[in-house]
Amino acid sequence: MDNLELNINITGFSVEVKPVIRQDNIKAFVTWIFLTESGVVKVYGGTIRIKPFGKDNKLILTYEPPAIKTRGGYIKAMFIEDKQLFKTLCDYTINLYCKLTGEVRGILSPEDVNIDEIPI
Repeated sequence: MDNLELNINITGFSVEVKPVIRQDNIKAFVTWIFLTESGVVKVYGGTIRIKPFGKDNKLILTYEPPAIKTRGGYIKAMFIEDKQLFKTLCDYTINLYCKLTGEVRGILSPEDVNIDEIPI
């Protein structure tokens, strides 16, 4: 596979959050906006959802990246290899949603969470 060298540096990050009222677990639709030296890169189709987590099924807000529907379910359409960077972007997104809506996040303490188990 050939690679095209682009040398694009990300200089900033912002989020557009559009809260919705629905009967399912979707709380908002999200666009991630990466500011680069070459212009803006937008990633559409993310969602903020409420999901059960942990042994006691505590409901928490999560960010779900865009996905493509297939016959067997959904395939994530976006992947960030650096889990800590992805978690940071998710945290920023969920915090912005909470700031806009006044909803409480339902954060678990760091001792209760294994980063590999977070439903993001």
